[in-house]
Amino acid sequence: MIKTKNTEIILNCTRNNDLVLREGEVHLTIYVGLLILTFLAMIIDHSTIMASNTQKRSNILLGIIFISVFLICVLRSGSVGRDIVGYEDAFEMTKNVPFSDFDYIYFENGYVLFMKICVAMKMNFQCFLVVTYLIILFPIFIFIEKFSNDKIFSALIYICYIIFEFDLTGLRQAIAMSITLVAFVVLIEKKKMYMLWYVLLILLAMTFHKSAIICFAILPLMLIKDIKWCSIIVVAATIVSLSLRSTLFPFIKQLFDKDSFNTNAALHIGANVIFMVIIAVYFLYVLNIGEKESGFNREFYNGIFIENNKLLYKIFLIGILLAIFFGNETTARSFMFFSQSLIILLPNTLFYLEKKSSIILRMLFVAFFVYFFATNTLIANNFDIVPYKFYWQ
Repeated sequence: MIKTKNTEIILNCTRNNDLVLREGEVHLTIYVGLLILTFLAMIIDHSTIMASNTQKRSNILLGIIFISVFLICVLRSGSVGRDIVGYEDAFEMTKNVPFSDFDYIYFENGYVLFMKICVAMKMNFQCFLVVTYLIILFPIFIFIEKFSNDKIFSALIYICYIIFEFDLTGLRQAIAMSITLVAFVVLIEKKKMYMLWYVLLILLAMTFHKSAIICFAILPLMLIKDIKWCSIIVVAATIVSLSLRSTLFPFIKQLFDKDSFNTNAALHIGANVIFMVIIAVYFLYVLNIGEKESGFNREFYNGIFIENNKLLYKIFLIGILLAIFFGNETTARSFMFFSQSLIILLPNTLFYLEKKSSIILRMLFVAFFVYFFATNTLIANNFDIVPYKFYWQ
């Protein structure tokens, strides 16, 4: 709920289930169309007929996909995305309070200031969404364009694996996640004063969503070069954190001043956590063990490519720890700050394999993510993104 001085706005909008099922058959079309577009882009991208200018071709196709995602985000009705009605009410409320008043709502000051600036520029909520999704989607596009060796597959993972679905509803955390992506880029590129820039970017992300503070957890792992030791340390930290869970939960609730935080939330080792653990084992095997065995493409074990992917692996490990630690508590969504690394890491690690193995695994992963999107996003409809409607409907 959005807590204000005078009112409470319910973020979770109720739905008529029969209506969702009836209309969902029609309004799934926009998401199915996005998947078909991505598949066509993947076929063109891997086509041997168009073998020249492969990087330029991939970037153009990636741009077309992200323009489509952007249009889906900004042209949808307020009914698409569970929290959007609440965000719209908060935006309208901002029009009626003094610019200096930051206490009328519990949102972080950075997001409140962002709303106030947009209100001062006479934007309506639809224009506000345009600016918001430029901030959210552009860093994801750049992240893929810079570091992925299979850009269209990376785009498919973004669409199918929770993040796109969440971007349609959780505006504050979505902005914070994209700011942290910029911070991860800074860590990867290691330019002048990169540590200082990383800290400043995480502090900025925290002004949109406090949970971004967890991104400081990657810094100690930066000091450990061997990813096997990183894995051992994260496993040990997970065990210790679970043993202290009952003590840490009240502290976390107080730290984030979150009344809705459930200090009695149960552990939950669901299919997603199991998938993350399995895929982490695969990453560890490919990145650390594969270079010593047959059946691997050794040219990719040299230079900056391997170092970048090892850093992304460390980031991914923190996400597993958080997903396990928070269990059923809604703060478990904070694992997505780190699971964003999967967008790059999974496509890149396929290049370490011999061609035949890489093709087979890519096909299996594509099938898995499409199935995940269909069942976990569209059918389960956890964030009420179905049925899709345009804002003028």
